[in-house]
Amino acid sequence: VPAWRRAEWFAQPLVHRCPGRSPAEGQTDGPRLDMVQSRPDSPRPGQPARGRRGRVTSARTRSSVSRDRCSSRTPTISTCPTSSSKAVDPLFAYRAALVRAEVAFTDRHGGTSAPPFDSLDLGDADGSDADAAERNHTRVAVALGADPDQVVRMRQVHGADIALVRSEAVGGQPLGQWPVVDAVVTDEPGLLLCARVADCAPVLLADPEAGIVAAVHAGRSGLAAGVVSRAVDQMRAIGAERITGWVGPRICGFCYEVPERLQAEVASAVPASLATTSWGTPALDIGAGVAAQLRAAGCDVVDVAQCTRESPDLYSHRRDGPRTGRTAGYVWLPPLLQSAGTT
Repeated sequence: VPAWRRAEWFAQPLVHRCPGRSPAEGQTDGPRLDMVQSRPDSPRPGQPARGRRGRVTSARTRSSVSRDRCSSRTPTISTCPTSSSKAVDPLFAYRAALVRAEVAFTDRHGGTSAPPFDSLDLGDADGSDADAAERNHTRVAVALGADPDQVVRMRQVHGADIALVRSEAVGGQPLGQWPVVDAVVTDEPGLLLCARVADCAPVLLADPEAGIVAAVHAGRSGLAAGVVSRAVDQMRAIGAERITGWVGPRICGFCYEVPERLQAEVASAVPASLATTSWGTPALDIGAGVAAQLRAAGCDVVDVAQCTRESPDLYSHRRDGPRTGRTAGYVWLPPLLQSAGTT
């Protein structure tokens, strides 16, 4: 029996609120919930992050509390599930099996890479072991029940280009010669789409009823260029209607310090991304910006809110420098699920 049949998922509605705001302030849609996340003190750059109590937002049993904090200007309603299935899925920070699609975000555990890339590195950073990364991709694909030869990756360049992929070709090239894009879309069961990150936001999109999914790599440049909105448009162009977007683990607005000029440039395109670090300097909240773009496009939003800089279970370029690994978001249409949904 595949893992997605054994796992059970329970959605718990949560609300992220900025410190100092009243529970109802800024909340314009969705249920009013009483769960308020308080913001403890944060380390300044160069200081180690301290553990603290927080909201459980992932299925991990190794780390029972989340280390995420939201710095968006308005609350973000999230439906991150909690689950006791980590004994079944030790590779994942989050995983959800829908009726005809499946989404997952990895953590850094359960792989074969040596330090400092230990151990589930899925990237190609300088100094990393490419063979270990390939073994890790295979391990994740097998855990999801997919064919490792059908994993679709991208040569991500912080842009807004999209590729529609099918099994016979990717962007007009044979599989294995990955397209230079930051989003891939497919309507073909069996293709496992992958977006890799180490602080940027991995965004997974699915319309299970239409049988269309997408994986998006959204950093600050892609956010400003509208890569997420363009991926939604591409899905709708081939028949998607009711799209849900999962915004995966990424650096939070309390930690993502940027120069004031860069903050103004991105926030002028995506006002919801405007943020301030916990030490009072200009920042960007990529997750809040992506969520705002998804809602503006008429999509449902699931916020898998974990901060890469603060969590030792995730890779972070900001925390560890260039010699760090990559986690990934995966989305696909399992062939068995497709058959079950149409009979």
